Amino acid sequence: MVPKQDMSLARQFVRKDTDLEARVDPHPDHSAQFRVCLPDALAELPVVDVSAGGVGLQSSVFMPKRLKLVLHVKTQGQSTAAATLRVNAIVRRCELFDHKPTYHVGLQFVDAKGIDEQRLIHLASQATQQNEEAD
Repeated sequence: MVPKQDMSLARQFVRKDTDLEARVDPHPDHSAQFRVCLPDALAELPVVDVSAGGVGLQSSVFMPKRLKLVLHVKTQGQSTAAATLRVNAIVRRCELFDHKPTYHVGLQFVDAKGIDEQRLIHLASQATQQNEEAD
């Protein structure tokens, strides 16, 4: 077992816990390779965490590694015109989290410097700061 202080060195980016929701669509490049019979299964997925490198999701659907996705993240407390961030990402891991089934899906941003990606990172950072100040 790795000591707790050394575990922080293993991660490239700090993860920020969130309570956001997202809808996932296959990227047009991969839409022929990934289809779901129940499209609602890819809607309202909990966004578990956000970092400068990507997003963690919970899903009842297995997503294969290297699958390109378009993530539509719902933001809270904004007008409907600016309420959804569109982020392109690649599946880097998909692990069975619970036998229900529930998978934890690790996504890497395709363009971490993109406008919506930076907005999402900023939104997660703000939420973390507000939670820390409330405690």
